[in-house]
Amino acid sequence: MQSKGVCMFGDITVDFDRMELTRSGKDLYFTGLEFRFLKLFIDYPGRVFSRKELLHAAWPRRHHRRNTRTVDNCMWQVRQKLETLPAEPKYFLTVHGAGYKFSAPSGFTRISPSPHGERLPWTIKAPSAELPTDSLRPDPQHYKKAARK
Repeated sequence: MQSKGVCMFGDITVDFDRMELTRSGKDLYFTGLEFRFLKLFIDYPGRVFSRKELLHAAWPRRHHRRNTRTVDNCMWQVRQKLETLPAEPKYFLTVHGAGYKFSAPSGFTRISPSPHGERLPWTIKAPSAELPTDSLRPDPQHYKKAARK
């Protein structure tokens, strides 16, 4: 089994293989959704993800009946757990009118690279801050690679 790696930034350590997070040596509890968002942001630091892209990443095979407030609430929880001052985030930033991004600090370390390289596991038809859900479709190559592992 290929390792997904460990990531460190500030006093935070994320172990993707074990799905464990620590801050200053203390374990943090993260829901599955929070962990999926965190992994996506860490895999692509600096990339802005729209709320609809994040919904698609969280539930790629479901019709999106959840609204984008689900993403906002999840990001609020992530900030509460990982930011020193959640009201003034320095890692998980809002890009007004576009979505959210992870701003990797100067001490950002990723032990092993992203499993997708620079490619996202889905393709996007049209660039837009607010994409309709039908413009997001799973990349068939991603599923073929995952099936071989």
